[in-house]
Amino acid sequence: MKKMLNIIILLTFALLSGCSHKGSLLKTRVSSPTHHVKVGTVFLEKGKISEAQKQFLLALEEDPSLVKAHVGLALVKAYQKQEKAAWTKIEEAKKMIKTQDDTVDIYEGEIHLVYLLFSPKMLPTAEQAFKQIIEIRPGDASACFYMALVYEKAFLFDKAISLLDRVLKTENPFVLRAYNEIDKITKIKKAQPITDIGKEIALKDIITKADMAALLVHELHLPQLIEVSFNNSPTAKDILGERFAKEILAIIPLGIRELSATVDGYFEPQQKLTKASLCEILQDIFVRVTGNKQLRHRFQKIHSPYKDLDPKMPYYNACILGLIKGFVLPQDRPNKIFGTLSPVSGAEVVLALKRLRQEARIFSR
Repeated sequence: MKKMLNIIILLTFALLSGCSHKGSLLKTRVSSPTHHVKVGTVFLEKGKISEAQKQFLLALEEDPSLVKAHVGLALVKAYQKQEKAAWTKIEEAKKMIKTQDDTVDIYEGEIHLVYLLFSPKMLPTAEQAFKQIIEIRPGDASACFYMALVYEKAFLFDKAISLLDRVLKTENPFVLRAYNEIDKITKIKKAQPITDIGKEIALKDIITKADMAALLVHELHLPQLIEVSFNNSPTAKDILGERFAKEILAIIPLGIRELSATVDGYFEPQQKLTKASLCEILQDIFVRVTGNKQLRHRFQKIHSPYKDLDPKMPYYNACILGLIKGFVLPQDRPNKIFGTLSPVSGAEVVLALKRLRQEARIFSR
């Protein structure tokens, strides 16, 4: 019995020693500066800014001269809207250049900063950085992709597509994202937004109720097209500080479905706009502009062609109307998915508004 107990103790000791050794190896691998930078970059892409910052700082603790970590912190500052601090970090990184790779990392960082902090006066900075990268690495996919995003911000869509086409010819992970950007730009060019605000919102992958209010004011001039629904104009408690507060206040009195204030005075400006909500908005506008009230119920008894579009839901008629008039497209036709509660992109919405203008004969240009 004693012999057996000794054997068990020895085996336990050996097992613990092995685990300790593996844990030591794991810690060494995980705590490498380059690993921290990679993890920080992933956090940035997911919008987890504070977590990204921690990773870049951990990288610099182990390697204070790691250029990529300094560039990462510059991007963190840009996400935090600290423009001066972001460019200061880039300048600090330039003092630590040792290799061509470091040089490329800094120039790519500058392009990314211009994208995040964009103003028209920054465009030459990004173009110069891009030129320097291409001289070192012709056809660099990452540089082409982010420079294309900068051109999008400048509404230079043809230049953006030209660079994205170059990305498609590579085997870089950016290929899928480049394809999606080309699809977005194609929709925007087809929609032909009238205003710069329209173009800006059209570039968003997901838009909010506040964005929609702005589009209806600037692209459709809706307050001039339909009558106010309330004698005493209602307001909203939660739009103070909103960029499009003025536009929201112009839309609320119209009583448009999904864009009215609640009875207790809330608009929820940052709520994401879904396809179902978009269809309800477009149906309400179409009916009121054309005067054809029968359209509100005409399609209620039609059999649903999509799995996620329930005829019992209040938005069903609006969605069918949207499909018939070409305001919206199904998310996945082969698999019979409409995408009822999926958020809509700016490009989808400006395209829908163009179609609405055509169908309702709204000439706002």
